[in-house]
Amino acid sequence: MATNDSMWGTHSAQRGWILHCLKSQTQPTVYSLSSPTTKTRLNSTVVTWHSKTPTQSKSRPKELFHSIAAEGVYQVENHADHGGYKLVYQGSPGLKYKTVSPDKVALIFQKIAAGESCVQIAATI
Repeated sequence: MATNDSMWGTHSAQRGWILHCLKSQTQPTVYSLSSPTTKTRLNSTVVTWHSKTPTQSKSRPKELFHSIAAEGVYQVENHADHGGYKLVYQGSPGLKYKTVSPDKVALIFQKIAAGESCVQIAATI
């Protein structure tokens, strides 16, 4: 089961994803999916800021933290390196994720509805 744990981090004693933002890019957004068509935006916390130049009215976020507390399907938008759908599952020693293609999202929810755990799904997708 290949995973990419480079997003995981801790902020204010919570575990979640820290997404790096370029000054010139749109701020990334993370959603929690409750079905293939229903998603809820997760709140983010600014960890660090880009320095402000004299011509800018305000600085932009450099790193954003999104708390990930439970297994499930998440979507990252507006991020070049980590954009897309993620299946979060319980691993050792804590939560892990696996990137999944958009065409697999409906299948994942079918498997969850059939009683499969996220870790079982991650092993077969």
